[in-house]
Amino acid sequence: MQVHVQLFANLRDCLPEGSQRGRAIVELSESASLADVFKFLDVERCISGSDSFAEQISAWQISVNGEFTQDLGAGLHDGDQVIVFPHMAGG
Repeated sequence: MQVHVQLFANLRDCLPEGSQRGRAIVELSESASLADVFKFLDVERCISGSDSFAEQISAWQISVNGEFTQDLGAGLHDGDQVIVFPHMAGG
């Protein structure tokens, strides 16, 4: 199935080569979950800091088809849209 992914900030570096404006369409298995999107893109390699991946991701805003979620086990469907805003420092 195809899932539309849009990543912001430093996470854009995780998208496949040729992606434009932080967006890509990724091909996943029919039983894929939100966690599988992060595994497929190897998002862990694109983050920095002393906090674990699980701690960092818990601060992110993750939207699936316009609904915010933190449930990485949530199943996805063909054509779903996943948008991820990582926590950003500053004020």
